[in-house]
Amino acid sequence: MAKDDNITLRFECGGVELKISGKHEFVQKMYRTMMEDVEEARKRAEDEAHQTTVPEPPEGKRPSAWLHRCGAMMHKIYMVTNEDLESTLLDGFVDVVELSAIYVEDEVFDQVIGQVERGDTLWAEFTNLGRRKMKEIEDLSSPIREALTTPVPGD
Repeated sequence: MAKDDNITLRFECGGVELKISGKHEFVQKMYRTMMEDVEEARKRAEDEAHQTTVPEPPEGKRPSAWLHRCGAMMHKIYMVTNEDLESTLLDGFVDVVELSAIYVEDEVFDQVIGQVERGDTLWAEFTNLGRRKMKEIEDLSSPIREALTTPVPGD
């Protein structure tokens, strides 16, 4: 090297600019230290991205999840806790603390989780098919509509 043994390293990345000046050995040491810090920060960010943290429920509240009963004509939505799932096939396999929603097809609902339905539907909505069928019923003449919507004794 020349009689002036000083060097300068300039580093720009993501809006960060770093300039290191000094003796060759010092600049090399600082560069290695900086790259080790960058690698450590990168690994920490990756680890944090892969970790999932489950928030604790508010004090006095039991963790719960939305349970969707998905039928062709209508979807019904319930709120369930782990205690609600204890008597179902999902007991031990599903933890509502880890989930926000559970979707079960109407055809298997009674076998899988039918014990949950106690008439506690929080929300029900027609599917597109259900809305079309309701529109068809509305479009029928009054006597036919009345016959379709009048309960049959004994049912």
